[in-house]
Amino acid sequence: MIALWGLVVLLDAAGEPLAGEVHVDGRVCTASACALEPGRHTLTYDGQTHRFQLSPDQESVRAVVSGDPTRFGVFMRRSTPAPEPSALPSALPGQIQTLGYTLDAQLPAQLRVARHADNDCSNPILRIDEVPLQSYVAGVVHGEIGIFRAAGTGQGVAIERGAVDDRVRASFETFAIAARTYAVWWYLRKGADAEFHIHDGPCNQVYQDARDPLSEAAAESTSGQILVPIFDRTEIEKHEYASSCARQGTLPSYRNPHDVRREDIVADSELDPVCVRTWCGHDSYRMAHQDNPFLEAGNRCLVRGICQWGSLERSVRGDSTAEILNHYQPDLMITRPGAVEPVGALEGAVGDSQGDSVGGARIKLSRGEQQEIEFADAQGAFRFADLEAGLWTLDAAAQGYQAQSIEVRIVAGQTSYQDLVLSRAAPGRDAGSVDAAAVDSGATADASWVADGGPARRSDRGEDIEPGQGCGCLTASAEGWLLLVLFVGRRRRRGVRRAMGVLEAR
Repeated sequence: MIALWGLVVLLDAAGEPLAGEVHVDGRVCTASACALEPGRHTLTYDGQTHRFQLSPDQESVRAVVSGDPTRFGVFMRRSTPAPEPSALPSALPGQIQTLGYTLDAQLPAQLRVARHADNDCSNPILRIDEVPLQSYVAGVVHGEIGIFRAAGTGQGVAIERGAVDDRVRASFETFAIAARTYAVWWYLRKGADAEFHIHDGPCNQVYQDARDPLSEAAAESTSGQILVPIFDRTEIEKHEYASSCARQGTLPSYRNPHDVRREDIVADSELDPVCVRTWCGHDSYRMAHQDNPFLEAGNRCLVRGICQWGSLERSVRGDSTAEILNHYQPDLMITRPGAVEPVGALEGAVGDSQGDSVGGARIKLSRGEQQEIEFADAQGAFRFADLEAGLWTLDAAAQGYQAQSIEVRIVAGQTSYQDLVLSRAAPGRDAGSVDAAAVDSGATADASWVADGGPARRSDRGEDIEPGQGCGCLTASAEGWLLLVLFVGRRRRRGVRRAMGVLEAR
């Protein structure tokens, strides 16, 4: 087979010709006339490695990738392993940097949108509209994927007319979140006082004055939701979506587009085709943001972000909005800046192995740098309120007893319950010290399942434990179970006696 070599001019990141000799694929060539065959190549220039794709009959190629984060949206990074949040620099609105922007406490209420004739960014700006963010999102969803309300009318999956909106709703919600995220990134990049924040054409995302009920509903149901990194919900980057990626795969926007690895790409090959009359965009190689480096040159089938047609087909299949976003943006999570996060509470009591209350015990609840301390009352009872949902460490210590440390799960909007049983300190052992055997056993408690009647669990001996039969003890011995039952029974009897006393007093 004869290789089709040609003389190619190598260009820098700005599109200007490189000068002198450079190293391409490990050999030296003249940058102004480098003999190359079509395909993937590696350039070593100015101490940096750059990869580029050469298409057939191409006489020049930009061989040096840009370090300018605005050229390709942002200079994206991988999140595995994720950098520590403390390593992320802070950013003020309007300051551009390669790691993104720090979110304000609230999303902007309005955007200034540059309006072009025919939604074409190459046309002059006709006017600048100030549009409420919620209304802007609905206009983008309609402009970008409003055509999907005619889904199922062509080849592939057939959908009854009355069922279309329900079948495609998750796709519309997916792009409402994506459109809002993208717009907020541009708002922070430009700054609140900018002449305009975003264009109305495909150079950014298509915004139209027209609306449809489903786009309005999608904007409303996802109100305030944006995408952020899974390791830092206070940061935002530019997370793109594109119109078509064919079935060769999509590159999640949070992964480096300049050094694509095959494992970075998520494929859509298992989906059933859904067409809009004669348009089956998921099966075309057009309108993508970059070439797939692992296929023939010029296929234009690798996009960054979320594939529109793939989201449609997943929605029709029955996937939820969260499932679609998790597929295309596995490194991101949905958050709602400024929203009041629901909190939980924890109640419990401290007793000893004889079933007696341990009044005055010091109870500490900690999670990372967060720490709450309470002291048990005379009946050993304690309570913590306004706790963030998640896994917390619960420590109890009292004079003359071995300290105990377990983990409890706090559930948002619920009160969880967790009792603790302290053992008498052995002679010569420091009172209040943690029982090393209990800690080494890895004993944990999931307080949430008591509150919500969660699934059946299994004891350390493999026996099924039905919801409502849980305990807060640290060992699986029969003696430990019996002592806890006695302790809880005594607490309940005392509670009944106290309640009866109150009634009698009345």
